[in-house]
Amino acid sequence: GELAKLWAGVGGVHNPRIMSGLDHALPNIAVKSLADLGVDPDAREALSFAVLANETLMGRTGNIPAGNIPAVTRAQRPVVLGKIALP
Repeated sequence: GELAKLWAGVGGVHNPRIMSGLDHALPNIAVKSLADLGVDPDAREALSFAVLANETLMGRTGNIPAGNIPAVTRAQRPVVLGKIALP
């Protein structure tokens, strides 16, 4: 399917020029801030790593966009990303 929404996070969402530029460049896509979902846009990277860590702990391979998607990464097969190293 076609992309209907673009969820923006981190510094760019605080810059009206960037957000309006995205709106102008992507007229058929709703450009929204993660804040519209109740998520702090500045926490996007931390949240992404938390989701990736959870998927690693659960042994899941590429079930989410943050995971290993062979069509994107050109990996030979789906694999668990990351490794848990205990002290």
